[in-house]
Amino acid sequence: MNAVKKLTVLMLVLAALLSLAACRIGEPGKVPETAPSAPIQTQGDEPAEPEPTQPEPTEPEPTQAPEPTQPEPTDAPEPTQPEPTDAPEQHVHTWADATCTKPRTCTACGATEGEALGHTWTDATCTAPKTCTVCGATQGRALGHAMLPATTEAPATCSRCGYTEGEPLAKSMDWNLLILACRHAEGAYRGEDGQEKALDYTMPDEELRLYEETAKAVERDLAGMSGGVIVPHVTFKVAEATLTTSFLKDDGDGFGAYLDTAEAEAFLRGEIDLNAYDHVTVIADLDEMPCGYWGLTLARFSQETGYAFINNGNYETFSGYFFDEENYWTSGPVIHEFLHFMEGWSEKRGRPVGYNKNGNTIVDSGETLGYEPDEYYDFKTFYTDLINCAVTLPDGTLDGIDPAMWREPPRLYR
Repeated sequence: MNAVKKLTVLMLVLAALLSLAACRIGEPGKVPETAPSAPIQTQGDEPAEPEPTQPEPTEPEPTQAPEPTQPEPTDAPEPTQPEPTDAPEQHVHTWADATCTKPRTCTACGATEGEALGHTWTDATCTAPKTCTVCGATQGRALGHAMLPATTEAPATCSRCGYTEGEPLAKSMDWNLLILACRHAEGAYRGEDGQEKALDYTMPDEELRLYEETAKAVERDLAGMSGGVIVPHVTFKVAEATLTTSFLKDDGDGFGAYLDTAEAEAFLRGEIDLNAYDHVTVIADLDEMPCGYWGLTLARFSQETGYAFINNGNYETFSGYFFDEENYWTSGPVIHEFLHFMEGWSEKRGRPVGYNKNGNTIVDSGETLGYEPDEYYDFKTFYTDLINCAVTLPDGTLDGIDPAMWREPPRLYR
């Protein structure tokens, strides 16, 4: 019985140790100690009495707990965070269309693509320079109008664009003409023999009356020869001032002395208003001064008034040519020089007279063109055709003063 108690006590101790070992499993480095197994008791055997021994309690040796294991790596990629970079975000261009002078351009960064379109030019006109139809840029200057003079059918008109100015000309037009006689001329001059001589001549009243009749004849004949297209108003005046040789010009070519345009304008200042006339004929008697001309058509005055100078020498010379109670035409020399002026005026106005042979203009070519002179200096038939642009040239064409020119007296252009 004592043996059984001892065995029971021993088994209780062993159970306690096993319980203690079970509690310490899991401590790292601890491995639980196993209790010695009790002898198995079989039926029929007498339990042997163990010798009473007092077992010494033993501390279970620490055991090392198994280390936790990490799961085996698999092939599945682990999620990764994007690595930070310094690269900026990608720029998206905002394009503005190409223009005449710039290619397609990004409005944000200024980058370009392609080329500029280039200008689309329209030609310059009378009022506008060469212009781009796309952007409005200009180049050069406007051409300006190319005006054709007014006619009886149309006003002054631009030949390029049709722009007009003013009104058509009247069917007939007034012309204001002046014949001015220099009653007295004086001064020193050098004669053909080289000797110095004196000019001192005064027109007699008979001569002045003849010039007054000449003015009336010019008015009558111009109106008649033009068929009424010209409405001439011819005035006769006598200069109060003395024409001195200081006013006269001599080129030294043997042609003789004459009153040039500049000198005539200075001489006439205070005598007349040049703006009131379309043409002025100055008549003087230079007596015995050397002279190789009868009449001269000279440059127009500064306000475009026509100008002619006639030297009749003296009354005796003049009357020998023109004074005849039955048959004389005193308007001849004045009309001749007036038609020379019309040649130049026509050219300035863009309607030149075409004929010119060997330096002789049409006014000096009556006989060359087959016209016979009448008594004295009477080429009235030739001048009539010339005034009406009806002179027949050798090639059969007609020439003369363009009828439209009679609607353009100089005073209209001042």
